Amino acid sequence: MISIRCIFLRAFLRSNNIIFLGIIIRLVLMPFFAHPFDMYVKYSYVDEIFRQGVTTIGFNPIFDLYQISITPIYYWLSNTFSISATAISTLPESFNPGYGVTVVTDPIFNTLVKVPLIVSDILSAFLIYKIAFFFTRDNTTSRNASFLYFFNPIVIWISAAWGQYDSLAVLFTLLSFYLLLTKKKYFFSAQSLYIAFFVKIYPIFFLVPICISIIRFAKHKLLNIFKYLIFLIPLSIYLLLLFRDVTLNLLNSLFVPSGFFLISGFGLTYWSISLIYPINLFWSGLLSNLVLISLVSLASYFVIKIAKDKFDVIIIGSFMYISAFFLSLTIITEQRSLMLFALLSLITINKGSLRPYYIFLSITAFLYAQKNFPFYILPLASQFPSSFEFLFNNISIYVDRSTEILIPTMLSGFVLFILGTSFSIGLIIIIWKLFRLNNNT
Repeated sequence: MISIRCIFLRAFLRSNNIIFLGIIIRLVLMPFFAHPFDMYVKYSYVDEIFRQGVTTIGFNPIFDLYQISITPIYYWLSNTFSISATAISTLPESFNPGYGVTVVTDPIFNTLVKVPLIVSDILSAFLIYKIAFFFTRDNTTSRNASFLYFFNPIVIWISAAWGQYDSLAVLFTLLSFYLLLTKKKYFFSAQSLYIAFFVKIYPIFFLVPICISIIRFAKHKLLNIFKYLIFLIPLSIYLLLLFRDVTLNLLNSLFVPSGFFLISGFGLTYWSISLIYPINLFWSGLLSNLVLISLVSLASYFVIKIAKDKFDVIIIGSFMYISAFFLSLTIITEQRSLMLFALLSLITINKGSLRPYYIFLSITAFLYAQKNFPFYILPLASQFPSSFEFLFNNISIYVDRSTEILIPTMLSGFVLFILGTSFSIGLIIIIWKLFRLNNNT
């Protein structure tokens, strides 16, 4: 069995050797690009561990545990090669990204933090290939689905340049689906899904299509559902005893939008209109909840009445449920789209007509993510400030700067509104086509 899996992996990696191009692109971006605030938060946590030891582990502990493990490695490498973070105060004023960021992370730190993210991208593409091959028995179709995800510009950007770790949640979610759909390993599938939850909270919602799939298609329905739901007991204890306030705040923010600084909505959504026109939080929250309820009901109708097999219920159903949040919540950050694209990559194996929309959404998400340009290149620019100062000075006209935050001007806010709304429209078209295609088969 192990040798067969190795053969699959070698065949996947040898696919025209193109997979190595994706790896090289990521390796080039890793050291010299970083989201200034997100990487600063990670650096502050590692620095605290180095100086005080482990004092806290966050709500989603998986990545915190990784950061704990790399702390001694980072400081050893940093001291050995005399490479360390650069203080913002030593750089030109235009280099200051705001949000309380005081240092620019160095290439060694950026690389260490992003290693598991790059590995996750590779393994996620491999799992997409394996799931696709199980259902199609076609190597070309399966390879194309995996390449759609692996070479998606927003996937590359979030993992290799930005430094957010949603790719880990994608990996363990895909592993859960792989174990369920191809191996019928319900217990191990459940374990993988809950590991994904401990990376990012949103994979927990995939319990809904999974349980519906078991009810509709599986034998020993109660036993298999129990294998998934039994983990909710220790999970509830964990959340209520250790993170009660955090849990309540997360649930509250889901249904009662609080905005972000002066902005009530932004991201890959039509709510980005708040970047150019103020929106009342109460009414936006009310409308958001109504849209969410409607779309969750629509997704439930699909998985219960329209979906014809396990693949449709779990893969398309999960896509429908996550799309419901994308089309309703007022704040949708770009990194959340990785899960959406992983599922949509699998959907294209039977619905190739959706590939142009996939590419459109990918490019739109990538362009939206450039809202923090050129601050992504601070790790490189901080080493040669005189060479990059002109770039930061010229971009300043597109942001309103304060001591705390950088917000878009009316012009750049309008561009972001167009991109966010375009993403929502593209998503709506895909959902409509999924209903139409499944009703016609």
